[in-house]
Amino acid sequence: KGLGERLFQLGQSVALPTADITTGLETLVAQGRTLQDSLAFLPSVAKTAAATGASVEDIAKSADSVGSNFKI
Repeated sequence: KGLGERLFQLGQSVALPTADITTGLETLVAQGRTLQDSLAFLPSVAKTAAATGASVEDIAKSADSVGSNFKI
């Protein structure tokens, strides 16, 4: 599957727009994660955002900060 299809399917699985999922991915990559690592981390970020009602971008920033500080 292509990247766009993966992001679309993730968005569908958590009932969030693909644009929000894409923004979360971009946020993780911008903070220094590799694309592969960001894609592996993104489902957890998206599920958390969907469950809490927070934006995917905010959860991505928070999760990356926690992950970096605790070497996760």
